[in-house]
Amino acid sequence: MAEVQLNSQAVLGKLASLHKQQEGLKRCIQDSYAHYCEVAVALERQETPEKVNRVREALKDMCAMEAKLQDRCGALTRLPESYICTSEVTDFEGKLQAPPRNLDINQNEMVKKFEREVWNVHHEGEPMPGEEDAEMLVIGSNTGDYRNTKCPLTGLDLPDIEDPVQDREKIIYERKAIENYIRQKGGQAKCPHMGTVHSVRRDDLQPCTNLLRERKRRQLAASQGMQANKRAKSEDVLDLNDD
Repeated sequence: MAEVQLNSQAVLGKLASLHKQQEGLKRCIQDSYAHYCEVAVALERQETPEKVNRVREALKDMCAMEAKLQDRCGALTRLPESYICTSEVTDFEGKLQAPPRNLDINQNEMVKKFEREVWNVHHEGEPMPGEEDAEMLVIGSNTGDYRNTKCPLTGLDLPDIEDPVQDREKIIYERKAIENYIRQKGGQAKCPHMGTVHSVRRDDLQPCTNLLRERKRRQLAASQGMQANKRAKSEDVLDLNDD
C-alpha cells in the first residue's frame, strides 16, 4: 500500500512538472509573436512578398503548435483529478491525447493581427479584403453577442470602452484596467467577471476587433450624417437665394 502511495505521488509530481514545462513552451511561443510581426512589416516595406509569405507560414505553424500545447496543458490539468495508481500499466499517452478539433488557423487572433499589421504598411486606414462585407454583419452597439456587457473592472458599457481587449474566453475589458489588475495579482489573475473560473494573463489579451469595428461604423455614420446635414443646409441657402 505504501509503495502504491509513493508511486502515485511520483506520478502526480511528474505530471505537475510536465505541465510546468508545457506552459513554459507556450509562453515562449506567445512571446515570439511580436518578432514575427516586426520582421514581416520590415519585409513588406522592402516589397519582398515571398519573404513575407515565408514568415506568415512560419507564424501559422507556431500558432498550430500553441493550440496543441494548449490542449496538452488542459489534459495535464485534468488528469490528476481522475488518476488512480494501480498495479496495471497506465496508458498516459492515450489519456493525454486531446480529441481532434477543427482548427481554422486563419481565424487565430495572432494570425489576424499579423495580417492587419502587414496590410497597414501600404493600406493604413483602409479595410482589409473581406472586411467591407463583415462590417455589414455587425449590429451597431448591440452587445447581445458578447459574454459580458460591461467591463468587469471599470463598469463601462462595452461601446464606451476606449481600448477594448478580450481574453481567451471572450470576456472583454478596458486594456489599462485589466493589465493593472493582472500586474497587481503577480502576472496571473482569476477572471473578475462574475460566474467565470478561468485565469487571465497579459499574454492572453487580444484586441476586440468586433467592438473596434462597431466604433468605426458609428463614427462613419455620424460623419456621414453631419455631411448630409451640411449639404441640406447649403441647398436651403441656395433655394432662398434663388427666391
